[in-house]
Amino acid sequence: MPRSILFVDDNEALRNAGRLMLELAGYSIFEAGAGYQALDLVRSHEIDLVIADMDMPDMNGAELIQTLKDSHPPLKVIAMSDWFGDNETLSGVNATLSKPFSHTDLLSIVEKTISGDSP
Repeated sequence: MPRSILFVDDNEALRNAGRLMLELAGYSIFEAGAGYQALDLVRSHEIDLVIADMDMPDMNGAELIQTLKDSHPPLKVIAMSDWFGDNETLSGVNATLSKPFSHTDLLSIVEKTISGDSP
Protein backbone atom coordinates (compact mmCIF):
# COMPACT_ATOMS: atom_id res chain seq x y z
CA MET A 1 0.00 0.00 0.00
CA PRO A 2 1.45 3.41 -0.95
CA ARG A 3 2.21 5.96 1.72
CA SER A 4 -0.21 8.91 1.89
CA ILE A 5 1.23 12.39 1.72
CA LEU A 6 -0.59 15.69 2.14
CA PHE A 7 1.04 18.52 0.15
CA VAL A 8 -0.04 21.93 1.47
CA ASP A 9 0.73 25.14 -0.41
CA ASP A 10 -1.39 28.07 -1.57
CA ASN A 11 0.48 28.07 -4.92
CA GLU A 12 -1.51 25.75 -7.20
CA ALA A 13 1.31 25.30 -9.73
CA LEU A 14 3.72 24.21 -6.99
CA ARG A 15 1.12 21.82 -5.54
CA ASN A 16 0.60 20.28 -8.97
CA ALA A 17 4.35 19.87 -9.53
CA GLY A 18 4.85 18.32 -6.09
CA ARG A 19 1.87 16.00 -6.57
CA LEU A 20 3.14 14.78 -9.94
CA MET A 21 6.66 14.16 -8.64
CA LEU A 22 5.38 12.21 -5.65
CA GLU A 23 2.75 10.24 -7.58
CA LEU A 24 5.38 9.13 -10.09
CA ALA A 25 7.35 7.78 -7.11
CA GLY A 26 4.33 5.71 -6.03
CA TYR A 27 2.91 7.85 -3.22
CA SER A 28 -0.78 8.55 -2.70
CA ILE A 29 -1.19 12.33 -2.64
CA PHE A 30 -3.73 14.68 -1.12
CA GLU A 31 -3.52 18.41 -1.78
CA ALA A 32 -4.60 21.44 0.22
CA GLY A 33 -4.33 25.09 -0.67
CA ALA A 34 -4.80 26.34 2.88
CA GLY A 35 -4.19 25.35 6.48
CA TYR A 36 -7.81 24.74 7.50
CA GLN A 37 -8.37 22.58 4.42
CA ALA A 38 -5.25 20.59 5.41
CA LEU A 39 -6.63 20.02 8.91
CA ASP A 40 -9.91 18.72 7.46
CA LEU A 41 -8.01 16.27 5.23
CA VAL A 42 -5.88 14.98 8.12
CA ARG A 43 -9.03 14.42 10.19
CA SER A 44 -10.82 12.54 7.41
CA HIS A 45 -8.00 10.49 5.83
CA GLU A 46 -5.04 8.39 6.91
CA ILE A 47 -2.06 10.63 6.23
CA ASP A 48 1.51 9.45 6.86
CA LEU A 49 3.34 12.69 6.07
CA VAL A 50 2.48 16.37 5.64
CA ILE A 51 4.58 18.72 3.52
CA ALA A 52 3.50 22.22 4.58
CA ASP A 53 4.41 25.61 3.19
CA MET A 54 5.37 28.01 5.97
CA ASP A 55 3.77 31.07 4.34
CA MET A 56 0.04 30.72 3.70
CA PRO A 57 -2.77 33.27 3.95
CA ASP A 58 -5.32 31.71 6.33
CA MET A 59 -3.02 29.89 8.75
CA ASN A 60 0.75 30.05 8.54
CA GLY A 61 2.82 26.89 8.45
CA ALA A 62 3.98 27.19 12.06
CA GLU A 63 0.35 27.33 13.27
CA LEU A 64 -0.62 24.41 11.05
CA ILE A 65 2.32 22.31 12.22
CA GLN A 66 1.61 23.04 15.89
CA THR A 67 -2.06 22.14 15.45
CA LEU A 68 -1.15 18.92 13.62
CA LYS A 69 1.38 17.92 16.27
CA ASP A 70 -1.11 18.63 19.07
CA SER A 71 -3.89 16.59 17.45
CA HIS A 72 -1.82 13.88 15.69
CA PRO A 73 1.54 13.59 17.54
CA PRO A 74 3.00 10.70 15.49
CA LEU A 75 2.35 12.52 12.19
CA LYS A 76 5.57 13.37 10.34
CA VAL A 77 5.89 16.90 8.96
CA ILE A 78 8.22 18.54 6.45
CA ALA A 79 8.28 22.35 6.56
CA MET A 80 8.66 23.96 3.15
CA SER A 81 9.78 27.52 2.49
CA ASP A 82 11.87 29.70 0.23
CA TRP A 83 13.64 31.01 3.33
CA PHE A 84 14.26 29.52 6.77
CA GLY A 85 15.40 32.07 9.31
CA ASP A 86 13.40 31.67 12.51
CA ASN A 87 14.25 28.42 14.30
CA GLU A 88 11.19 28.72 16.56
CA THR A 89 8.84 28.26 13.57
CA LEU A 90 10.54 24.91 12.93
CA SER A 91 9.48 23.40 16.25
CA GLY A 92 7.90 20.00 15.72
CA VAL A 93 9.06 19.43 12.15
CA ASN A 94 10.90 16.31 11.07
CA ALA A 95 12.67 17.95 8.11
CA THR A 96 12.80 21.08 5.96
CA LEU A 97 12.54 21.50 2.22
CA SER A 98 13.75 24.67 0.52
CA LYS A 99 11.85 26.11 -2.42
CA PRO A 100 12.41 25.88 -5.28
CA PHE A 101 13.14 22.17 -4.99
CA SER A 102 14.21 19.54 -7.48
CA HIS A 103 12.59 16.16 -8.00
CA THR A 104 15.66 14.55 -6.39
CA ASP A 105 15.57 16.87 -3.35
CA LEU A 106 11.86 16.27 -2.77
CA LEU A 107 12.06 12.49 -3.02
CA SER A 108 15.20 12.26 -0.92
CA ILE A 109 13.73 14.28 1.96
CA VAL A 110 10.38 12.46 1.78
CA GLU A 111 12.02 9.02 1.79
CA LYS A 112 14.35 9.90 4.68
CA THR A 113 11.53 11.40 6.71
CA ILE A 114 9.17 8.47 6.20
CA SER A 115 11.90 5.97 7.04
CA GLY A 116 12.84 7.90 10.17
CA ASP A 117 16.35 8.85 9.02
CA SER A 118 17.48 12.41 9.59
CA PRO A 119 17.63 14.32 6.30
